[in-house]
Amino acid sequence: MVIVCAVGNEAREEALFPARLPLVISAAAMAPDGRLAPFSNYGKKVDVCAPAVNIPVAAGDDKYSTMSGTSLATAIVAGVVVHVLRANPKLKPPQVKDLLKRTGAPLTSGPAIGGGLVNAFRAVKDAPQQGKRKRQSKESAES
Repeated sequence: MVIVCAVGNEAREEALFPARLPLVISAAAMAPDGRLAPFSNYGKKVDVCAPAVNIPVAAGDDKYSTMSGTSLATAIVAGVVVHVLRANPKLKPPQVKDLLKRTGAPLTSGPAIGGGLVNAFRAVKDAPQQGKRKRQSKESAES
């Protein structure tokens, strides 16, 4: 089971629990200008980020509102994970995490994020090869 968690909205260089756990994919918030959202926690141990400022959400009674926060980034990252696993259901959680970080796009500027902006297209495109990549690396090391 792949777990995605929000890193927190305190603008600190850390991922809050449980996002900081090694097997969890931690998600930070990106602003519309391509930078880290000013409220988002950050750091090299943060795995990826996704849009999370003024995101439309259902507000009940057939109305919509907007919200901001790393929880919204988490929902987007989790959606990308679903598509990745559909492309390659054999992937293990660490492989999914590695894939998202490896295929992410760098932020335009600001504090560091481990894998940058989650890139759904590249992640899904590379998902079928992800399991093979790990096996090939292991086989090369054993030779």
